[in-house]
Amino acid sequence: MIGIDFGAVRRQVPLSGFLQSLGLELRPQGDTYRCRCPLHDEQHGASIIVYPDDHWYCHGKCARGGDVIDFARALWGLSDIRTTVEKLLAGPVPTLTSSQPARAQTTQRKWPARNFDRIREIVACGLDSNYLQKASPVQFDPGKNHTEETIDIIFPGDPLLCCGLSEFKFRTRYREDWRGSLSKQQFIVPNPMFENVGLTQAGKWSEHAQSATARRVYLVIEFDFSEFKRDGVTLTEWAPLVHEWHSAGISVADVCSALHLHLAEWLPLVMVVSSGGKSLHGWYYVFNRSESQGFPIMRHAYSLGADHVTWNRAQFCRMPDGTRANGKRQPVVYLDPGKAVKNA
Repeated sequence: MIGIDFGAVRRQVPLSGFLQSLGLELRPQGDTYRCRCPLHDEQHGASIIVYPDDHWYCHGKCARGGDVIDFARALWGLSDIRTTVEKLLAGPVPTLTSSQPARAQTTQRKWPARNFDRIREIVACGLDSNYLQKASPVQFDPGKNHTEETIDIIFPGDPLLCCGLSEFKFRTRYREDWRGSLSKQQFIVPNPMFENVGLTQAGKWSEHAQSATARRVYLVIEFDFSEFKRDGVTLTEWAPLVHEWHSAGISVADVCSALHLHLAEWLPLVMVVSSGGKSLHGWYYVFNRSESQGFPIMRHAYSLGADHVTWNRAQFCRMPDGTRANGKRQPVVYLDPGKAVKNA
């Protein structure tokens, strides 16, 4: 929206301070905070979770979330964003009380150092890509496409799904409206949406927005180890390990498979999707876990080489058996229907 600096509004009116100015008590839980939800007149529970990036989500009757502007709009029953922002800025600027640790104002999560020795130990166990594929409860015919039946398994019912041909060309539709066209898509948000559109962190309406993404059903963890950066010249932090593995006849797919099988000891592994290149996306069932319970496992995965961007529950991931921009398939190499959500 022209004329509004949404980032400046969030900095001037921090969500945590705004909630406290309403008389809400923020209780620490891991790296998040919880409080009761006044939007559905909650009296005793603590449905709202406040995340370190100063966004919130109500896991109760509201089943929605966003930033301080979204909360104020819902609280005051306003439809116009500009009016909401003006009202927010007109009031006294909320400040954090001394009862809330200063770390709640942090806007970035801290990720651990890479644990190269632990990666070596896990890979040395010998569980490779061949083992992962043979361990899959479902053995697909590689000559056929299985996108539709895979989506039916991991997203039963008719939930809203955000899918895209690219990171810039996407739509949010009900699952049945997507039927027959999903195999052409390159990306999918690994969690259902609860609205067709939402506000992005840049303050723009979009069909791909975290504020319109429902609670986390799957935590997707991606492993990819490249010797060179995208310029094809600069060595990555993984170059020494990649050389070791190459000398030992171990492929990057073998390494990624071993790491996903290791994480399967921590979380139920539902599916593994190949990017059509070297990386593997593991889908882990976390619907029965809070964000504070899942985050330590994501930190552990990061220490083993995972990309932290998939902690964002609205992050695009590879469509199971979808199609890359270069025409390559993104095959499902592991699928366990018994561990998938039963009702999306």
